[in-house]
Amino acid sequence: MGTSLPAANFSSSVTQTKNPLVANYTLTREAKLQCLIPACNLRGRDRLDLTFLHPDAATPARIVPGHADRRNLSIAFHKIVLQRVGAGA
Repeated sequence: MGTSLPAANFSSSVTQTKNPLVANYTLTREAKLQCLIPACNLRGRDRLDLTFLHPDAATPARIVPGHADRRNLSIAFHKIVLQRVGAGA
């Protein structure tokens, strides 16, 4: 059996390349998140670049003495869905 890590809160931010912060979340458990990107940020683009920032990522080796895992771990995405929302929404 592996050593379980202590429970933690994780922050996650979503930004668009060359645009300001779009959304900011603090997660304490599994959650379904929704992030609306203003239409003016999409106008004239054929490509969308999103950056997910995880400033609270943790390294198990720094939390549990003797742990060999040195990866930075944060949240895991089960699924990401992008969809266009009508103008009235």
